[in-house]
Amino acid sequence: MAAAKPDGYTLLQVTITHAIAEGIYTGLPYQLLTSFAPVAATGATDYVLALNNAVPADTAAQFIAHAKSASQPVFSGTSGVNGPTDLASKLFAHSSGIRIEGVPYKGANEAITDLIGWRVQMSFIALPAALPLLKSKMVKGIGVTGLRRSAFAPELPTVDESGLKGFSASTWFGVVAPAGTPEAVLAKLHDAFSKALDDPATQEALVKGGIETQKTSRKQFADFMQTEVGRWKIIIEKTGVQKQSLSTP
Repeated sequence: MAAAKPDGYTLLQVTITHAIAEGIYTGLPYQLLTSFAPVAATGATDYVLALNNAVPADTAAQFIAHAKSASQPVFSGTSGVNGPTDLASKLFAHSSGIRIEGVPYKGANEAITDLIGWRVQMSFIALPAALPLLKSKMVKGIGVTGLRRSAFAPELPTVDESGLKGFSASTWFGVVAPAGTPEAVLAKLHDAFSKALDDPATQEALVKGGIETQKTSRKQFADFMQTEVGRWKIIIEKTGVQKQSLSTP
Protein backbone atom coordinates (compact mmCIF):
# COMPACT_ATOMS: atom_id res chain seq x y z
CA MET A 1 0.00 0.00 0.00
CA ALA A 2 2.78 2.44 0.90
CA ALA A 3 4.34 1.81 -2.51
CA ALA A 4 1.08 2.14 -4.45
CA LYS A 5 0.70 4.81 -7.09
CA PRO A 6 -0.41 8.03 -5.31
CA ASP A 7 -3.34 8.75 -7.59
CA GLY A 8 -6.24 8.44 -5.15
CA TYR A 9 -7.45 5.08 -6.47
CA THR A 10 -5.77 2.99 -3.76
CA LEU A 11 -6.86 3.62 -0.17
CA LEU A 12 -6.22 1.89 3.13
CA GLN A 13 -8.37 1.65 6.24
CA VAL A 14 -6.19 2.20 9.29
CA THR A 15 -7.03 1.44 12.91
CA ILE A 16 -5.51 1.64 16.38
CA THR A 17 -3.45 -1.44 15.45
CA HIS A 18 -1.37 0.61 13.02
CA ALA A 19 -0.55 3.13 15.74
CA ILE A 20 0.37 0.37 18.18
CA ALA A 21 2.67 -1.30 15.63
CA GLU A 22 4.92 1.77 15.57
CA GLY A 23 5.85 1.17 19.22
CA ILE A 24 6.22 -2.60 19.10
CA TYR A 25 7.99 -3.47 15.86
CA THR A 26 11.38 -2.41 14.61
CA GLY A 27 12.09 -2.70 10.90
CA LEU A 28 8.59 -1.78 9.76
CA PRO A 29 8.65 -1.19 5.99
CA TYR A 30 6.39 1.85 6.44
CA GLN A 31 5.70 4.65 8.91
CA LEU A 32 2.07 5.53 9.54
CA LEU A 33 2.74 9.26 9.75
CA THR A 34 5.06 9.63 6.75
CA SER A 35 4.25 6.79 4.35
CA PHE A 36 0.60 7.79 4.09
CA ALA A 37 -1.51 10.91 3.69
CA PRO A 38 -4.61 11.28 5.89
CA VAL A 39 -7.93 11.26 4.06
CA ALA A 40 -10.64 11.02 6.72
CA ALA A 41 -11.47 9.72 10.16
CA THR A 42 -14.55 7.53 9.94
CA GLY A 43 -15.49 6.11 13.33
CA ALA A 44 -14.57 4.78 16.74
CA THR A 45 -15.82 2.27 19.24
CA ASP A 46 -14.99 1.44 22.83
CA TYR A 47 -14.06 -1.77 24.52
CA VAL A 48 -16.02 -2.93 27.55
CA LEU A 49 -14.16 -4.15 30.62
CA ALA A 50 -16.16 -7.32 31.19
CA LEU A 51 -16.01 -9.74 34.11
CA ASN A 52 -17.19 -13.26 34.63
CA ASN A 53 -20.42 -13.18 36.63
CA ALA A 54 -18.80 -14.99 39.56
CA VAL A 55 -16.26 -12.22 40.18
CA PRO A 56 -17.42 -10.41 43.36
CA ALA A 57 -17.30 -6.91 41.90
CA ASP A 58 -19.74 -4.61 40.14
CA THR A 59 -17.50 -1.59 39.64
CA ALA A 60 -13.91 -1.01 38.57
CA ALA A 61 -13.00 0.13 42.10
CA GLN A 62 -14.46 -3.04 43.61
CA PHE A 63 -12.68 -5.19 41.04
CA ILE A 64 -9.33 -3.55 41.73
CA ALA A 65 -9.78 -4.02 45.46
CA HIS A 66 -10.75 -7.67 44.96
CA ALA A 67 -7.77 -8.32 42.67
CA LYS A 68 -5.33 -6.70 45.11
CA SER A 69 -6.55 -8.95 47.91
CA ALA A 70 -6.30 -12.14 45.84
CA SER A 71 -3.34 -14.48 46.13
CA GLN A 72 -3.37 -15.27 42.41
CA PRO A 73 -3.17 -12.92 39.43
CA VAL A 74 -6.29 -12.12 37.43
CA PHE A 75 -6.42 -13.94 34.11
CA SER A 76 -7.48 -11.76 31.18
CA GLY A 77 -8.63 -13.25 27.88
CA THR A 78 -7.23 -11.34 24.91
CA SER A 79 -7.52 -11.68 21.15
CA GLY A 80 -3.76 -11.97 20.65
CA VAL A 81 -0.39 -11.00 22.09
CA ASN A 82 0.27 -7.24 21.90
CA GLY A 83 -3.04 -6.57 20.19
CA PRO A 84 -5.36 -3.80 21.40
CA THR A 85 -7.13 -5.90 24.05
CA ASP A 86 -3.85 -7.33 25.35
CA LEU A 87 -2.38 -3.84 25.65
CA ALA A 88 -5.57 -2.60 27.28
CA SER A 89 -5.11 -5.33 29.93
CA LYS A 90 -1.46 -4.37 30.41
CA LEU A 91 -2.41 -0.70 30.71
CA PHE A 92 -5.14 -1.53 33.23
CA ALA A 93 -2.69 -3.58 35.30
CA HIS A 94 -0.07 -0.84 35.21
CA SER A 95 -2.57 1.91 36.07
CA SER A 96 -4.30 0.02 38.90
CA GLY A 97 -1.36 -1.84 40.40
CA ILE A 98 -3.01 -5.24 40.17
CA ARG A 99 -1.49 -8.41 38.75
CA ILE A 100 -2.99 -9.47 35.43
CA GLU A 101 -1.87 -12.45 33.40
CA GLY A 102 -2.83 -12.17 29.76
CA VAL A 103 -4.20 -15.30 28.09
CA PRO A 104 -3.98 -14.89 24.31
CA TYR A 105 -6.52 -16.54 22.03
CA LYS A 106 -6.74 -16.84 18.27
CA GLY A 107 -9.66 -14.42 18.28
CA ALA A 108 -12.16 -12.55 20.41
CA ASN A 109 -14.84 -15.27 20.26
CA GLU A 110 -12.59 -17.83 21.96
CA ALA A 111 -11.71 -15.33 24.68
CA ILE A 112 -15.40 -14.56 25.27
CA THR A 113 -16.25 -18.26 25.50
CA ASP A 114 -13.67 -18.79 28.21
CA LEU A 115 -14.74 -15.63 30.03
CA ILE A 116 -18.28 -16.97 30.26
CA GLY A 117 -16.90 -20.37 31.28
CA TRP A 118 -14.76 -18.94 34.13
CA ARG A 119 -11.44 -19.98 32.57
CA VAL A 120 -10.52 -16.30 32.61
CA GLN A 121 -11.93 -13.67 34.94
CA MET A 122 -11.83 -10.56 32.73
CA SER A 123 -11.60 -9.45 29.16
CA PHE A 124 -11.78 -6.25 27.15
CA ILE A 125 -14.52 -6.90 24.60
CA ALA A 126 -15.32 -4.65 21.65
CA LEU A 127 -18.57 -2.84 22.39
CA PRO A 128 -20.56 -4.32 19.45
CA ALA A 129 -19.78 -7.85 20.66
CA ALA A 130 -20.26 -6.94 24.32
CA LEU A 131 -23.74 -5.42 24.09
CA PRO A 132 -25.70 -8.67 23.51
CA LEU A 133 -23.65 -10.39 26.24
CA LEU A 134 -24.50 -7.62 28.70
CA LYS A 135 -28.16 -7.65 27.71
CA SER A 136 -28.41 -11.40 28.27
CA LYS A 137 -26.37 -11.05 31.49
CA MET A 138 -23.82 -13.62 30.35
CA VAL A 139 -21.05 -11.32 31.62
CA LYS A 140 -20.81 -8.18 33.74
CA GLY A 141 -19.71 -4.89 32.22
CA ILE A 142 -18.01 -2.53 34.68
CA GLY A 143 -16.63 0.15 32.39
CA VAL A 144 -15.91 1.40 28.89
CA THR A 145 -12.48 2.40 27.66
CA GLY A 146 -13.27 5.79 26.14
CA LEU A 147 -12.82 9.11 27.92
CA ARG A 148 -16.56 9.73 27.72
CA ARG A 149 -19.51 7.40 28.10
CA SER A 150 -20.64 5.58 25.02
CA ALA A 151 -23.95 6.54 23.44
CA PHE A 152 -24.58 2.81 22.99
CA ALA A 153 -24.21 1.99 26.70
CA PRO A 154 -24.61 5.27 28.64
CA GLU A 155 -25.25 3.39 31.88
CA LEU A 156 -21.66 2.13 31.91
CA PRO A 157 -19.12 4.50 33.47
CA THR A 158 -15.77 5.05 31.83
CA VAL A 159 -12.74 3.43 33.41
CA ASP A 160 -11.38 6.97 33.66
CA GLU A 161 -14.27 8.22 35.79
CA SER A 162 -14.09 5.05 37.89
CA GLY A 163 -10.75 6.16 39.28
CA LEU A 164 -8.04 5.41 36.70
CA LYS A 165 -7.64 8.95 35.42
CA GLY A 166 -6.61 9.23 31.79
CA PHE A 167 -7.27 5.56 30.99
CA SER A 168 -8.16 5.30 27.31
CA ALA A 169 -7.91 2.31 25.00
CA SER A 170 -10.66 2.66 22.42
CA THR A 171 -10.28 1.58 18.83
CA TRP A 172 -10.74 3.88 15.87
CA PHE A 173 -10.97 3.77 12.10
CA GLY A 174 -9.85 6.05 9.31
CA VAL A 175 -8.74 6.13 5.70
CA VAL A 176 -5.34 7.07 4.28
CA ALA A 177 -3.78 7.28 0.81
CA PRO A 178 -0.15 6.80 -0.25
CA ALA A 179 2.13 9.72 0.57
CA GLY A 180 2.48 12.03 -2.39
CA THR A 181 -1.19 11.92 -3.40
CA PRO A 182 -2.05 15.40 -4.72
CA GLU A 183 -3.77 17.74 -2.29
CA ALA A 184 -6.67 18.31 -4.67
CA VAL A 185 -7.30 14.56 -4.83
CA LEU A 186 -7.09 14.22 -1.04
CA ALA A 187 -9.56 17.07 -0.60
CA LYS A 188 -11.98 15.47 -3.04
CA LEU A 189 -11.72 12.12 -1.24
CA HIS A 190 -12.25 13.78 2.14
CA ASP A 191 -15.40 15.49 0.89
CA ALA A 192 -16.70 12.19 -0.48
CA PHE A 193 -16.18 10.42 2.85
CA SER A 194 -17.80 13.31 4.71
CA LYS A 195 -20.88 13.07 2.51
CA ALA A 196 -20.98 9.30 2.97
CA LEU A 197 -20.85 9.67 6.76
CA ASP A 198 -23.81 12.07 6.55
CA ASP A 199 -25.86 9.52 4.63
CA PRO A 200 -28.63 8.05 6.84
CA ALA A 201 -28.08 4.52 5.48
CA THR A 202 -24.37 4.70 6.30
CA GLN A 203 -25.09 6.04 9.76
CA GLU A 204 -27.61 3.28 10.38
CA ALA A 205 -25.13 0.61 9.31
CA LEU A 206 -22.43 2.03 11.59
CA VAL A 207 -24.80 2.31 14.53
CA LYS A 208 -25.80 -1.34 14.09
CA GLY A 209 -22.12 -2.17 14.30
CA GLY A 210 -21.70 -0.18 17.50
CA ILE A 211 -19.53 2.43 15.79
CA GLU A 212 -19.87 6.14 16.43
CA THR A 213 -19.11 8.21 13.36
CA GLN A 214 -16.28 10.71 13.56
CA LYS A 215 -16.03 13.63 11.17
CA THR A 216 -12.88 15.68 11.31
CA SER A 217 -10.73 17.76 9.01
CA ARG A 218 -7.75 16.09 7.39
CA LYS A 219 -5.42 18.02 9.73
CA GLN A 220 -7.39 16.96 12.79
CA PHE A 221 -7.14 13.34 11.69
CA ALA A 222 -3.39 13.71 11.08
CA ASP A 223 -2.91 15.28 14.52
CA PHE A 224 -4.99 12.52 16.11
CA MET A 225 -2.89 9.77 14.53
CA GLN A 226 0.29 11.49 15.64
CA THR A 227 -1.04 11.67 19.19
CA GLU A 228 -2.04 8.00 19.14
CA VAL A 229 1.37 6.85 17.85
CA GLY A 230 3.15 8.83 20.56
CA ARG A 231 0.73 7.80 23.31
CA TRP A 232 0.99 4.09 22.58
CA LYS A 233 4.78 4.24 22.36
CA ILE A 234 4.78 5.58 25.92
CA ILE A 235 2.27 2.96 27.10
CA ILE A 236 4.25 0.14 25.48
CA GLU A 237 7.43 1.34 27.17
CA LYS A 238 5.77 1.81 30.57
CA THR A 239 4.14 -1.62 30.54
CA GLY A 240 7.35 -3.43 29.60
CA VAL A 241 6.25 -4.84 26.26
CA GLN A 242 9.18 -6.45 24.47
CA LYS A 243 10.06 -4.91 21.12
CA GLN A 244 9.90 -7.24 18.15
CA SER A 245 12.04 -7.14 15.03
CA LEU A 246 10.54 -7.59 11.58
CA SER A 247 12.67 -8.97 8.81
CA THR A 248 11.79 -7.19 5.59
CA PRO A 249 12.53 -8.38 2.04
